[in-house]
Amino acid sequence: GTLNIGGHNDSHTGTFTCGTGSVDFNGAGQSVRGTTYNNLTFSGSGSKSLTGPMTANGNITISSTLDVSGANYAIDIKGNWTNNGTFTAQAGAVTFSSTTAAQTISGTTATNFNDLNITNTFSPGVSLGSAQSLTGILTLGANSFFVTTGQTFTLVSTAAATASIAVVPATATFTGDINMQRYATGGNTGWACIGAPVSSATIASWQDNFSTSGFTGATGYSHGGFVSVYNYDEPTPGVMDMGYTAATNSTNSLPVGTGFFVYLGDGLTMTNNITVDVSGAPYIGPQIMPLSYTDDAGQPASEDGWNF
Repeated sequence: GTLNIGGHNDSHTGTFTCGTGSVDFNGAGQSVRGTTYNNLTFSGSGSKSLTGPMTANGNITISSTLDVSGANYAIDIKGNWTNNGTFTAQAGAVTFSSTTAAQTISGTTATNFNDLNITNTFSPGVSLGSAQSLTGILTLGANSFFVTTGQTFTLVSTAAATASIAVVPATATFTGDINMQRYATGGNTGWACIGAPVSSATIASWQDNFSTSGFTGATGYSHGGFVSVYNYDEPTPGVMDMGYTAATNSTNSLPVGTGFFVYLGDGLTMTNNITVDVSGAPYIGPQIMPLSYTDDAGQPASEDGWNF
């Protein structure tokens, strides 16, 4: 059956046994007791604010607003997450923890999680059913599964912070792509050092965020042959600056561990704030960053061995 609650449920005395039923908080501006429920629905109007950590042994469906409150109470869920309303993550964490069933994250509204923990060990684990985003840290537990295939999973970057993926255990499985953002503060247009943390990215991946110039497929005006994207080739003989190698095509790849020197901005001299993003499968596990040293006998040692 379903227990409908139209008022506050913030008492922490007594015992609530969830059984296999459902609870629907369907009032306006409600307090939600932090305890263990089975299926949970948040409907009605106004915000439903947690008063303690909460566990859902079943599904959570949000049709109004669910707020973990300024205390950043944690949510543990063993069923499916459906957000058709608003989830206010604050600085809290949501953990998907089933060990006996697959779980999905979906809904008509993209949930903007803060910290997201995946400990589901029942293959295929936790799958996205619609676009979702993250502002904090994604953490996968040992033997867990997380699938983003076919959906957009955005790691958000702002002036305050950039979302990230914690070290993935060797026994965990991440399948699918991410959309990785990087916020760049506006001001004077100039050179910046950037790279790409995903596979299959090319210079074209950047061109919906800022203009490029000086090579085939560039999107901006190339005054006097000005090239706006370079990488670095350490063995190139001569002084250090001779190693900068100009891009030749927007299809040039952005390999992991390779830095690029980019003229970054949306104006010739001044730029607004820019969020650069690339999409692809994230590089997971130890990454080898090869460094080289080539001795150019015609130059002092200070001009040799530079890597980018």
